[in-house]
Amino acid sequence: MEPENTPRKMVNKSIRIFHESDDPDERLSNLWNISQLIEDTTDEELYDLAAAVAIEDDPRLRGEICYAISRSRRPNLIKIVENMATDENQYVRKQAIEAISEFLKVIDA
Repeated sequence: MEPENTPRKMVNKSIRIFHESDDPDERLSNLWNISQLIEDTTDEELYDLAAAVAIEDDPRLRGEICYAISRSRRPNLIKIVENMATDENQYVRKQAIEAISEFLKVIDA
């Protein structure tokens, strides 16, 4: 019998709530949950989340996806973050630049 709250189930739940909610704070909270469970998140899920937040008015969501992607340590996702480095919002640009810096550490290692 599989435990009720496996990391994968928690990711699935957070992704579902993220997509269903209209509340920016609730969406941010679920995106944060996903970033903390990044090892259990697929590349496709991160692409989908990045596409969803790219058109968000709330810069916190765009910044958080940069953070989540940087935590993934998956260089194939760097393009998403590079696109956010030119965001109109200073916070998002800063998060994107920090994420790119983290990726460069992984690539250089």
